[in-house]
Amino acid sequence: MNLCRSLKTGIAATIIGLASLCILSPVVYAIEPHQDPATARPMYSAISLLRYYSAALDGVLQKNPSQVEDQLKKMPFANIPPSLEAAAGDFASSGIDLSHLVMDIEDDLSRWQALVVQSRFDEADELAELVLATISRAHIELDNIEKATGATDRELRASLAPADSDLRLAYDGLRQRIDRIRDMLDLYARLLEEVLPKSVITGEFSEFAGITLEEYLRIKGLTVDDISRLTGISVEVLSQLAGVTVEELLRPTEITLKVEPVVIFVGGNVNLEGRLTGEVGPLAAREVVILLNGSPYMTVLTDNEGYYREMLTVPYWYVSNLDIRALYYPQDEDIGHYLASLSRVVTIEVLFYQAGLEITTEDKAYPGRETTIAGRFDYGQYPPLAEREVEIYFNSLLVSEIAVSQAFEQPISIAPETEVGRHIITVSSAAVGRHAPVVSSAVIEVTRATPVLNLGLPAVALIPGSVELDGRLYSEVGPLNGALVTVGLGESQIELTSNENGALDGEIRVGMGLGVIGRQDMAVQVLPQEPWHRPLITTRSLVMVNMVNCGGIIAILVLFSILLPVVLRRRSRIYAEAPVAAPVVAITPYRPTPVYSQEVRLPVIKRPGALDRGQPRNVILAWYRFVVGVIRVVTRVMLKPQQTLREFAGESHRILGPAARYFLELTKMVERLLYSQYQPTNEDAGKSRKLSRDIEEELKGEGV
Repeated sequence: MNLCRSLKTGIAATIIGLASLCILSPVVYAIEPHQDPATARPMYSAISLLRYYSAALDGVLQKNPSQVEDQLKKMPFANIPPSLEAAAGDFASSGIDLSHLVMDIEDDLSRWQALVVQSRFDEADELAELVLATISRAHIELDNIEKATGATDRELRASLAPADSDLRLAYDGLRQRIDRIRDMLDLYARLLEEVLPKSVITGEFSEFAGITLEEYLRIKGLTVDDISRLTGISVEVLSQLAGVTVEELLRPTEITLKVEPVVIFVGGNVNLEGRLTGEVGPLAAREVVILLNGSPYMTVLTDNEGYYREMLTVPYWYVSNLDIRALYYPQDEDIGHYLASLSRVVTIEVLFYQAGLEITTEDKAYPGRETTIAGRFDYGQYPPLAEREVEIYFNSLLVSEIAVSQAFEQPISIAPETEVGRHIITVSSAAVGRHAPVVSSAVIEVTRATPVLNLGLPAVALIPGSVELDGRLYSEVGPLNGALVTVGLGESQIELTSNENGALDGEIRVGMGLGVIGRQDMAVQVLPQEPWHRPLITTRSLVMVNMVNCGGIIAILVLFSILLPVVLRRRSRIYAEAPVAAPVVAITPYRPTPVYSQEVRLPVIKRPGALDRGQPRNVILAWYRFVVGVIRVVTRVMLKPQQTLREFAGESHRILGPAARYFLELTKMVERLLYSQYQPTNEDAGKSRKLSRDIEEELKGEGV
């Protein structure tokens, strides 16, 4: 009977569990997609790079090698594209070397002048040869700089930019500085090759004062060609001078320079004046070259008294200092008659207005969409401009050109093909009169928005059948329009397209399978059409119930629940007809470690008078045997071999009624004696006698 009851309970629990699965309602949330990290593009600004190189070459022109070294060794760019790394390295290395070579040339020229004054002509001649070698090395480094500039141009295509763009102006400014350095080196070489050897020869001629050139050649064993090679004077001119004395051959000259004012704004005018004289007096109608920072800038003619006066407009170079010198060297008829001369250096302080430019960008920018660039000019103590032209570059590409005041906001478009990562926004404003050019850069993060899929799914999907799909696609930018959504469930797959609001709906059919009840993943792939959205791959989980397989299993269980009780009842009847021995209680001796007994035999009670005799333990067991015998007669319930005493009490409590409470208490007392080391007392024996009589009275009162 118990086995039949347990089986029925298990079948009922199974059916209830199946019903519970059918009413499950799991909430499905959007799953954050896995994203591959984007590779950041190299971060640099073409305009800043070219202007930084130009600033370094300004240090070369200003004979300031420490400035050049500091600038070229501390490149301010976090990354240089691999295609520009070699060119940038060559430019930096050659730029530093060139700055030191130019400084060495200047120092050697000063030493040469001191040697000539001291009439140490042999040493001066040797030093001149060394200086020429240094100039040759400087030309090699300058050629390397020019090659690096060409490689940079091929990468940036700056020479192909519009002529008035900041990118083109930055490139042209760099080329101009290279040309100025080349002119400076050529001037050094010309002075050494044409002027300095003549001074050496003149110093040697001074030892033979009063003799003619012909006599000098005869004494020294030289030819006219030798003198021409040493002095740079043509053979034709030397042949005309054959009758002059050697001290008349090359005469020294002197040139002065005065500049006013020495503090001037860029674009302002300064007055230059000076005088060119020789041994016999002023030199009239001679061309004087004005040098700015060592490079030829303009020429002026002397008047009849050898004076020259000129107004120099300070170029818009926006450098703090300019070195001005005046140079005279023989030309045309003066060749072979006069030596070159160089004035002292006059340094003027150049003033100009400077401004700071602060740029802010949005936290994120998206390919194919607009982003806003904001900026503000800070003029500090300088007068602000009411309006100035501003060019905005995305990396090295000009994307916007506007006229702005002190503050501005400008939307720019990000190309759809732009790669995800960090990029440089460069805002450049050209110089306006006394206001120096301004350039500033900021980093902008280009990314793609991650779609969010809200997909409504049923709590349980039935097999066979279909699954209704209803959802919406959106992101931080907005809804996804025209996105292709591929949904796969098992062997089934469908494609959906979102509308302009990002909504989508459809139905996917589910085929048969061998499963019964379980979870199955639905794969969802989203391919957006807009370039500012990234693809999305995610999964959703569904509870799948195979109704065909479940129905078969339930039918088998129902059939089994009907047939099994019949079989069990037949077997129970066979057991009931078999004779059953009367239960007896065996009194076991005390054991240190009690062992649970699966069978308790109760001896037959022969007469009531023997119940109160013996030890308390025997009295309690005797009364229990007596009560069990009474209950067996009254209830017709037998103590089975596999039953415990408490199971027997529980089985008979429905028939005993109120007496069951006393019988259960007596049973517990007996169990304590049998399964523990407890030693009963006379009080326990009396209590067992009282419980037994209470049970007997209750049974009589019930009329049993």
